[in-house]
Amino acid sequence: MANFVVLQSGGPTSVINRSLTGIVSAAKEFFPKDRVYGAKHGIEGLIADNLIDLTGLTQSQIEVIENSPGAFLGSTRHKINTIELSKIESTLVKNQIRVVHIIGGNDSAETGLEIQKYSSEIKMDIQVINVPKTIDNDLMMTDHCPGFASTAKFISTATWGIGKDTKSMGKYSPVAILEVMGRDTGWLASASGKLKNTQKDPPHFIGIPEEDINEENFISLIDNALNNYGFAVAVVAENCVTDKQLLSNKRVPYLTDDFGHKYHESIGQYLANKVSTELKVRCRHEKPGTIQRTMMGLVSKTDYLEAHLVGQSAVEAAMSGKSNIMITLNPLNEPSQSPSTGIASLEEVAFRTRKLPEEFRPGKDGNIPDSYKNYLIPLIGQETENIFTVS
Repeated sequence: MANFVVLQSGGPTSVINRSLTGIVSAAKEFFPKDRVYGAKHGIEGLIADNLIDLTGLTQSQIEVIENSPGAFLGSTRHKINTIELSKIESTLVKNQIRVVHIIGGNDSAETGLEIQKYSSEIKMDIQVINVPKTIDNDLMMTDHCPGFASTAKFISTATWGIGKDTKSMGKYSPVAILEVMGRDTGWLASASGKLKNTQKDPPHFIGIPEEDINEENFISLIDNALNNYGFAVAVVAENCVTDKQLLSNKRVPYLTDDFGHKYHESIGQYLANKVSTELKVRCRHEKPGTIQRTMMGLVSKTDYLEAHLVGQSAVEAAMSGKSNIMITLNPLNEPSQSPSTGIASLEEVAFRTRKLPEEFRPGKDGNIPDSYKNYLIPLIGQETENIFTVS
């Protein structure tokens, strides 16, 4: 018997449950005599032996789960310690589990690596196979990550909509700043420029953590857009910096999680206050927060397909005896290309962050390079392009 256990970890995405059902469906097909368990709230459920049996899920139940936002099993940001590794061992032995699938990002790769190393030390036959998941698109060794495309589609669409709204308000509310997720990278913020076709189109500024924001230049760019177009829209990533320090009045985080990630007060609000004070206009601050990763109505078709594929591929990797790996996604060069997967070792993924490459980074006026637009098109699709041609 080689039972499976699935964990969901970190911030959910709109397609995280598609990876879960991809694993469950494939495991039931390829290992019909074995059980598939889900750990409640990720690694915490594995530590506490808080598991649910997913083997008996019907097709109708699977369809409800995979088309729902949030993490069906519950998520976690807990970092395991040495004492907890022995508790995990007990849970695995008790439930005759040999395959561990962790759906998550950078921190999940670290967790998977710890479990794999521990099982090797005690000579326990465990296969750890991670499944990529993050809206931030910051995982090494994979061209892109399930969850990213749908959120990028939301952000590009929201930027266009905010632009139309801000323009229509004229002098009464002529500036808007959209603050998006992305942790320490600008993949998502830069996606806001996908639908920009002319200089007048939003955004008029994109701020990313990879590059310092000069506050004087920022105000000048917003002022220029106001003078030239009558409105201005800026998009900034949540952890933008100036002079290598967080762009905020409060640089001390209000929270630091188990993995050392710091959470700060709103950068977008800080910049909105600065615009209002210096330019004497009303500046709205928009921070969609978790809405970015829960908008099922804007799920990318490619994202939906690939999230299921990486789950299925993880089970196939287990069937071929692989371990200590993460499933990866190969590049898509055109929308009609069929997605495909590869593998990378957990050592190549854990403790590392993939920054937005220089050739994909936005210009000072909110334009993004054609190279990045071409990267995004197969992921997001072009089904909404035609509505943005009306001035």
